[in-house]
Amino acid sequence: MVVHVSYFIKLKRMDAIVLGPGLGRDPSVLPLVLRVIDFVKKTQVPFVIDADGLWFLHESISSIPALPSAILTPNKIEFSRLCEAALNSNDVLSIKVLTTIAYIYIYIYILH
Repeated sequence: MVVHVSYFIKLKRMDAIVLGPGLGRDPSVLPLVLRVIDFVKKTQVPFVIDADGLWFLHESISSIPALPSAILTPNKIEFSRLCEAALNSNDVLSIKVLTTIAYIYIYIYILH
């Protein structure tokens, strides 16, 4: 996937960024995802990760930095995948797992 640099110039004007809905799971999208995440890390713009954005997060969790401005909105299955990728545990009902993942990966979670 080739993304023109003008798209990243437009990101600078955004008040918030949502990553995920309609993104798809094609591996060729990963470089774009990583560039957006790098931009968010540098600017601290409010950032919502949902749907396929969460899938890319769980696939690449070891190479993605903590993003204090990020809000994750996983459903139970998506959160289970994140827990398994981050902590080798899919026990999403464990308070210990919830607090550990929130502490290690500094995000705000909205679980539904």
